[in-house]
Amino acid sequence: MRLLHRLLLVGVVLATPIVPRAADREPGERSVVRLQVITDAGEAYGACVLISRENRGAEVVLHFLTSSHLFRDAEGDRLAMHAIRLFLDERRSVDVAPADVIMPAGTLVDVAIVRVTTAATDLVPRPITLEAPPVGEVFLISGFDAHGKPATAGQRVRFRSSLLAVGDREPSSLTGCVGAPAISQRGVFGVVSECTSGRPPVVAVLAMAGSFLERYGGRAPVQTSLLPQFVFADRQVTGPIVMVACDAIRTGELDVPLELETQESPIDVSADFVNRREVRLAEVSVLDVRDRSVRVRFTLGGAPAPPSPPRVCPQGQALVSMRVNVAVARSPQ
Repeated sequence: MRLLHRLLLVGVVLATPIVPRAADREPGERSVVRLQVITDAGEAYGACVLISRENRGAEVVLHFLTSSHLFRDAEGDRLAMHAIRLFLDERRSVDVAPADVIMPAGTLVDVAIVRVTTAATDLVPRPITLEAPPVGEVFLISGFDAHGKPATAGQRVRFRSSLLAVGDREPSSLTGCVGAPAISQRGVFGVVSECTSGRPPVVAVLAMAGSFLERYGGRAPVQTSLLPQFVFADRQVTGPIVMVACDAIRTGELDVPLELETQESPIDVSADFVNRREVRLAEVSVLDVRDRSVRVRFTLGGAPAPPSPPRVCPQGQALVSMRVNVAVARSPQ
């Protein structure tokens, strides 16, 4: 019986899909790094994604994909570059020669390749695709927060053309996200070209950059992933208890924080009131979904007053509960 019990336990463990938490990931699962650029226009921070690596003994040649916006002026001319630095991890950075920043001759496609040769690194190339997702589909932006820590922002395609795609909300968890990879289920389909506070991101798609990537992106960079780049999961989030006086109507708005893992991004959210007590009306709706919070509007009506004193008029209350559908980013494959 003990042996059978152990086998059953093992079967349960093996049958349960496990998504690693950010803190449990192996170092070699990283593909996105921060980028610092100092030009005549000043200092700028962005991001880039590794798309190819070639081991050469004790050294490795790395090819990163990013946005040419970091290296061009408003007219599209190449800026004079005084310093370019890649932060490979929290303790290690590498300087890049201006000659190793390669951009297309024209400005039609907003991409650039940054090439470096360095000592061995555990960075893993991310697969890329020339096919952008259609309108309405989910994609992720992988970048960094204000403290330089990895962060992910979920989006839906609101608009798409042969040159660009636009998300549906501000990537509020990201800072300096120009050049950050936009990732569909098939791989990196573009890089962030515009990342303005209060606005959805604009992504330069790779559909027109195939020949450029094949020529300058290292060894066969256009390799669409056979595995989905993210999976979906549901999270249950409880917000605050809302109180209302007896025989009163209360309306208002609340910001409910989302405590998610680094690789998790909210996609769809629905809200309801649960554990209702002494209320005759309870309505709540989602107004805005941000990377780490949800804004809701509510109306709560207290129970009718007792027909006559001296009975106590009870205070009403209800608990905000939200079902959050999240996209969970997979490691590079």
